Amino acid sequence: MTFQSQYVLTIDRLAMERCFIVADILADVYGQDYTEYGLIGLAKQSEPFHIVATPLLHGQQVTDLSVYQAGYDVFRLRDEMDILSKRLGQPLVPIAFIHRHPSSCGMSIIDEQFLTEVFVNQVSTVVTLQEMRIIKPGEFDCSCAEMERLSSQNKETKSFGRQVKIEYGVCFSIIINRDRQFSIDAAKKEWCPFCNKSQVSLASADLRENQKRSLTEEERKKLRKQLEVEIEAKLRFERIGVNKGA
Repeated sequence: MTFQSQYVLTIDRLAMERCFIVADILADVYGQDYTEYGLIGLAKQSEPFHIVATPLLHGQQVTDLSVYQAGYDVFRLRDEMDILSKRLGQPLVPIAFIHRHPSSCGMSIIDEQFLTEVFVNQVSTVVTLQEMRIIKPGEFDCSCAEMERLSSQNKETKSFGRQVKIEYGVCFSIIINRDRQFSIDAAKKEWCPFCNKSQVSLASADLRENQKRSLTEEERKKLRKQLEVEIEAKLRFERIGVNKGA
């Protein structure tokens, strides 16, 4: 897949800390040093590239190799999103899937497939954006009459493209480990402006915390207690053998 322009995703310090502290709790309380787990990065609908909340997935079945969530638990996540939306005073939308690897933060083949074949399609149903840009022949994998006409016209005039309005959706995959390392990747789904056929491509991304201040010891303790309750309610352990190299 080809890479397109970089997208910058920002995240609240508290939302980011949640992702790491879960690993500490799993190791200290449950003895699960290498367990994977998943969270969803939620953003305000009015500011979709800024994560304000990172709830753990409901009912996730976790091992040291994978995270699985049954379909009926997705609806429970939607209920939690509604509650958080009311608390923050505006609708929240999913923009990132965050999960832990035992060591490396590199995206696996399965991670890439989930990002580009499942998650981007789910996100693009609720988060769509528009941009004006020059479209070039062959940029979209479609053979609609208007695209073919544009290609033929550009060959005759030797022009470099035509400016049109493009509708697209973007989502992110964030992979973390207990060493507080992370990687971020993005997928972009866009639609041909003439025939509406969609295509998906990987895009480069950057993740930045929007707050410089570290959490106080009291804030960290409070967050840890909250997460201990959340882990007990949401995670189901199904260990199948430690995979330290994942």
